[in-house]
Amino acid sequence: MSLDSLRELTGAPWLTSGGKGWLCGIPEVSQERDSAPFRRELQMIVRKYDDIDWHTGGDFPADLDASHARTHIALFLEWAIRRGHESDTLRSLHPDALHSIRQGKLSGKDLLAQCCDDKLTSDDLSETGNGFAQAYYEASCLEDYLDLSDDDLPTLYHEPYDQKKTRDICEKLDARFHQWSKQLDHE
Repeated sequence: MSLDSLRELTGAPWLTSGGKGWLCGIPEVSQERDSAPFRRELQMIVRKYDDIDWHTGGDFPADLDASHARTHIALFLEWAIRRGHESDTLRSLHPDALHSIRQGKLSGKDLLAQCCDDKLTSDDLSETGNGFAQAYYEASCLEDYLDLSDDDLPTLYHEPYDQKKTRDICEKLDARFHQWSKQLDHE
C-alpha cells in the first residue's frame, strides 16, 4: 500500500513523505530562520505529532473501540519514557505514572489516555525526544509500524498492544534513534 493510500485511508495529516510541507498542522521551518528570537518563538509552539482523533473517524474499524487507535502512539510514548526522553513537564505533573510505566505497572496506552489527552505533543517530550520525534514521525514511523505489523490482521488498528509488540517497537526505535544520533554527530 502506498503512503498516499494510507494517508487517505487513515485521514492522518501527519503522514508526509519528507521535504518541506505540513506536519501535524504546523508548517516546517526552513533552516535559514535560526535567529535567537525566532527560535524562542518556535519554542512556544506546541507541535502535535499524533492524536487519537485523527484515527477514529472515517474508516476506523467498527468492530474495535477507540482505544485501538491509541496503540501506535502509546508504543512511541512508552519507548520515549523508558529511554528518558519525556519532558520536565510530564515528569513534574505525573511522576507516579512515569514510575509505573518504567516498572511495567502502567501501559503507554493508559498513560496516553489519563495524562496526555490521547495526544502526543512536543510538551510530552524532552528536547532530544522532540528532535527525534520530529525526524522519526515524518520519515519512518508509518513504514516501521507497517514492517512490524501482522499482515494477517484486517487493519493496523487490530495490532496488539502486548509485550512482544512493545519489545519489537522498542528495538526498532532504539535502532532508529541510534541512526539519528549518529547523523547529528556528523553534522
